[in-house]
Amino acid sequence: METIKIDKNIHIPTKKRMNSKKLYLTFENMEVGDSFVIPIIGEKESLVRSRLYATARNFKLYKGVNWTFTTRVIDNKIRIWRIS
Repeated sequence: METIKIDKNIHIPTKKRMNSKKLYLTFENMEVGDSFVIPIIGEKESLVRSRLYATARNFKLYKGVNWTFTTRVIDNKIRIWRIS
């Protein structure tokens, strides 16, 4: 049986998922017109935006609120606003 080679000092990439708990707290404290920024680091903008929309949708379902959010890409970052 062949042995499996063990690698050392391999960098662990950053997690690819959003921190839902942190985002939920941020959404909860937002008023209409407020916004925040999520950096796009080493990922497709569409993937980051999709995750952000999914987290916002889940937050709205969890809290039972009918808030509306919108996003824009600015300087390789996604800004999300609460618009209602």
